[in-house]
Amino acid sequence: MDAAGAGPVKVTGEKIVYAGLDGQFTGIHIVNLLLTLITAGIYRFWSRTRERKYVWAHTAVLGDHLEAAAAAAKIPHKRGGTYLCMEGPQFSTQAESFLYKSWGCHVIGMTNMPEAKLAREAELCYATVAMVTDFDCWHPDHDHVEVSAIVKVLLDNAAKAQDVVRGAVPAIAAARPAVCPKGCDHALENALITAPEARDPALLAKLDAVAGRVLKR
Repeated sequence: MDAAGAGPVKVTGEKIVYAGLDGQFTGIHIVNLLLTLITAGIYRFWSRTRERKYVWAHTAVLGDHLEAAAAAAKIPHKRGGTYLCMEGPQFSTQAESFLYKSWGCHVIGMTNMPEAKLAREAELCYATVAMVTDFDCWHPDHDHVEVSAIVKVLLDNAAKAQDVVRGAVPAIAAARPAVCPKGCDHALENALITAPEARDPALLAKLDAVAGRVLKR
C-alpha cells in the first residue's frame, strides 16, 4: 500500500450506526409498556431485554474493534481516509502519484475494491486495514521505490496485521449484532435475475458456499 499523502485525514467522532426504524422501536416500547402495566410490573424485565435486543440487532460499531486492536498492539494508525484502487501488479509513475494526491487520496493499492465487492456478493461484512509499504510521492526526500525495500516492510506489516486480527476477532464475535445494519447479510436478496429453472446445476454447486442462502430457494 502506497501513501499518496493527501495531508491529514479528517476522522469524525461518529462511530455508531443505528439502522433500526423509529416506528418499529416505538411499537415495541408501547406493547412492552402495556404488558408491564397489565402484569403489574412482572413483564418489566422481559420488556427491557426485548428493547435492548432490538437496539443491538440494529447497531454496528464501525472499525472500533480494529482500531482498539491496533492501539493494544502499539501499532501507529490513522482511522479513515480515501483509498485509490489501481490496476496491478505495478507501481504508479510519479505523475500518477501526484495526480492521486491532488484528488485527495491517502493510500494507493490494488485489491480493496475487488475484495469489498466480492465480500458483498458473499454477504460478508468487510473492513479495510490498509498497511503502508512506502511513502510514494508523500515524502520529498524519500528514495525511489524498490521491490526489496517493499518486501521487507511487507513482511513486517504481515506480522502487525496478524496482531490486529488476533485482537479484533474475539471482540467482533462477542459484539456482533444479529442483523447487519448495512445489509451485508442479505445483500443478494434482490440481486439474482436468472430464473431458477435456467440456472446451471454445476454452477449452483460451485456458488453454494457464498450464495447458497438465495440459490436454494
